[in-house]
Amino acid sequence: MKRSVILMILLTLGFLLVGFMAVFQAEGGPAPDRAFETPPPLRLDSIYFRVQEAALGLFRQGCQEVKVVVLPNRDGTLEVYATCVEWQEIRPASQ
Repeated sequence: MKRSVILMILLTLGFLLVGFMAVFQAEGGPAPDRAFETPPPLRLDSIYFRVQEAALGLFRQGCQEVKVVVLPNRDGTLEVYATCVEWQEIRPASQ
């Protein structure tokens, strides 16, 4: 009877030891290699001003509705493209 109790205690301690080693080994391991470069943080205020500038140019030419698209380049910069959807109606000067 004593023998089975001692074996059960040793077996339980073994499982606990292996479990703790598995958990703490993962936390204490070496940091992962970060070979890739992360892109710079996105600044929404500068994008907003570039969109506004592109749209205002078309509004000044008589456009009623503008669509603006922002697309990324390969080098990480953003390109802003604007196009007019609806132009003002041209009315004759005699009216």
